[in-house]
Order: sequence, then structure tokens, then C-alpha cells
Amino acid sequence: VALALLRAQVRDPGLRRKLTPDYPAGCKRVLFANDYYPALTQPNVTVETEDIKEVTPTGIRTTSGEHEVDTIIYGTGFHTLDMLAPMRITGADGQDLHTDAWAGGARAYLGITVPGFPNMFLMYGPNTNLGAGSIIYMLERQARYIARILGQPW
Repeated sequence: VALALLRAQVRDPGLRRKLTPDYPAGCKRVLFANDYYPALTQPNVTVETEDIKEVTPTGIRTTSGEHEVDTIIYGTGFHTLDMLAPMRITGADGQDLHTDAWAGGARAYLGITVPGFPNMFLMYGPNTNLGAGSIIYMLERQARYIARILGQPW
């Protein structure tokens, strides 16, 4: 059913290939929505699946070259203990996130901010797993906190 909906909503075969999982159903978390497909087919949207080599001041550099972007949505996958793997993140004073700030383990204030990384905000960051309840509630609170820090109304 999901693949039939994908075929119906995404006409471009190249984009459809990028959006089609290469693993059996149930091997990873399932998205219980398909209403985002039309957004991905808009002329001002690019779905880039190549390895990111570098984030630049104007966008990202992949194996095929430079891509100017307004927004980066980076899905890190399912390495539950390797926070933000495999990215290398450098903060203030050249501090490396993994080898310096998180050498003793990943930590962040409210699971959102890391000292020495003033322009980095995390959602569902270190130590934010819940024993019970909804992670959606946690993410909504984190989004509200980040918006308030950035001076945006919520």
C-alpha cells in the first residue's frame, strides 16, 4: 500500500528511488504518514542522499559538489549511542564535539544545548529518552525552548 501511494504521489522515478527504503519493512522505525511526499516534489526542494563532506557558509558540499541550501534536515539514522554520528562538529575555540566535549559521554543541558557550541541546538539529544510517556511531548517542549532562545514567538 505504501509503495502504491509513493508511486501515485511522486511521479519522478529518480526521486521515488531515493524515497524507497532499501531494507525490509519492520527493520527500522515506520513513518505513519505519507502526506509529506507532495512537499518533496516541489520545484524548490531537493532530496540529497549523497554523503555530506562539509557544511559550508552557504550550504553543503557532497561527493558531487556544492549545494546551496536554506535548511538542512539531517537524519542520523539508528546509531543510538553514537550521538550525531558520523558527523564531525567543531565548536568555539576549535573544540571537537566527540573527542573534547563528549569525551566522557554525550551530555547537553535539557538535552538541547552543549557548552562551547553556541549555534547548535539538539532535539532528542542525550539523556532525553523517556521511560514512559510520549517523546512527541518532549520534542514539542524542546522546540518551544529553542524558539524562545531564538526570539521567535511560539
